[in-house]
Amino acid sequence: MNRDFVKKFLTPAITGIIVIGMYMIFPTQFEGKIMAMYLFNGTRLVLLLYMFFSLYFYFVDDLKYRGEIQKIFFRGALLSLLFTVFTSAGFFIVYFKNPVIEVENFSLLQSWFVQFTKFLKYGMLYTVLTLIWIYFHPQNLTKRRKKETKTQ
Repeated sequence: MNRDFVKKFLTPAITGIIVIGMYMIFPTQFEGKIMAMYLFNGTRLVLLLYMFFSLYFYFVDDLKYRGEIQKIFFRGALLSLLFTVFTSAGFFIVYFKNPVIEVENFSLLQSWFVQFTKFLKYGMLYTVLTLIWIYFHPQNLTKRRKKETKTQ
């Protein structure tokens, strides 16, 4: 398989399958607040790993150790949106599989919007943390160039 195919299509597809699988399996294994805690923390862990490795391999392979912050941040924003689409798909699949009808004042769109904004917020936070790690990476050519121009 081509390495670009794996990076651009297979990795997001596998991540989406893992997230949707978590949304399908966790409600059958856990109940109540424990299920919500495990589901939210598990998907955040997958998000963290997905963001870190995707942005790091983008930095290494595509940018060739040139840590251009704007490009990496834009890529992280797109990856965050893609991941929130995965969690939204899992949310709607679980809801339509077992609809919550008897809960008073439950709004599907409000619940989805809260979840969407939380995962988008965490995705952007993990993007910024990965950017900081990439900026201080010892092989970052952009940082080296700036350091060399300051000393001259």
